[in-house]
Amino acid sequence: MTFDFTKIRKSSSSFELRTWDPEGVIFYGDTNPKDDWFVLGLRDGRSEIQLHNQMAQLTVGAGPRLDDGRWHQVPPLFFWSSRYGAGADSP
Repeated sequence: MTFDFTKIRKSSSSFELRTWDPEGVIFYGDTNPKDDWFVLGLRDGRSEIQLHNQMAQLTVGAGPRLDDGRWHQVPPLFFWSSRYGAGADSP
């Protein structure tokens, strides 16, 4: 799947997750594996986003523990705006 990010102005997504594992990668995406990538994963049972590109290297983790074996709906995590750039948006 390929996206032209220059044409995207706003996006959001959510999904359900069930795990007992406190560590791991949930989603990975890149345009260049060495220089431009992001990871959504779990660290110590909580969600974590890692972003690496020419403009920023960022790691943000927050939220409740998700490694209890129950289904959790992961709310929209990303907001894209031509005005503000890329960032995290939590409702």
